[in-house]
This record gives sequence, C-alpha cells and structure tokens, in this order.
Amino acid sequence: MDLASIIGSAIIGFVGGAAALWAQHRILWKPQKRIELRRAIFDQALDALARYEVDALDVELQRANRAKEGERLAVDVRLETRVLMQRARLQVEAFFPKPTSDAYKAALHAVVSIDRIPNTEFTERSVAAVRTMAVDIGLMEDKTASWRWAVPSFRR
Repeated sequence: MDLASIIGSAIIGFVGGAAALWAQHRILWKPQKRIELRRAIFDQALDALARYEVDALDVELQRANRAKEGERLAVDVRLETRVLMQRARLQVEAFFPKPTSDAYKAALHAVVSIDRIPNTEFTERSVAAVRTMAVDIGLMEDKTASWRWAVPSFRR
C-alpha cells in the first residue's frame, strides 16, 4: 500500500463519516426534535385551557375579585394562568398552521362563567382546537383528509 492510497482512504473515511453525521442530524434528529417540541406545546396548550376553565369556575376566586373596585376582566383568573395562556397562545401561533392557531385563539376567547353552566361554547371551541392540534401533530386522523395525519405538518 502506497502513501497515496492511505491518504485517499483517510479522506474517503473522513468525508463519509462527516456525511453520515450530517445526514443523521438533518434527516433524523431535526424532525424528531420538531415533533417533540410541538407535542410539548400541545400539552402546554391543554394545560392552559384546563386552568382557565378551573379558575373561571372557582367560586371563591370569582367572589373575591368581584369585590374589587375599578376595571376588571369578564372572568378573573390567577396570574399564573394568564401567563400560561399567553405563552401557550404565542407558541401555538408560532409552531402550528394558521387554522390551528385560530381555533386555539377562539377557545381562549370563549367566556367561561359560573353564571352560564354548562359553558358549551367554551367546551365546543376547546374540543375543536384540541382536535385540530392533535391532527397537526399526528395523534389523530383527520376525517376530512385521511392522508394528512400520516404526514407531519412542518410548514412553520
């Protein structure tokens, strides 16, 4: 074996190894990380909707905040719930398609009130938003376009 073939083999080995690492990162790791991130956002969005409903139906919280003077929201929620709702809304808007983002915003804008039980508008909008997000991340099959569930949507 002469020096040229040793150098050629080393270069081929280095280039092949670098190409394999690039392909692994580009083809396997990035899509998997995107799926995991969107799943975490989905879980956080569900948590925000649940906390919003729980806070809105908390009699003690609503009674305590009704006694305060000045302007107030239609439904009072804890600061932690507001932060979680805003964070989830921004993440859904950034990482999901516009129809999904719009469905989630519609659920957050539905008023939940102790005075109107059952809160069917909130429930219907929340279920629609959750289903839309579940279809987008591949947890559910879309009945209107059955091929869509198998292909993850990474448009954003």
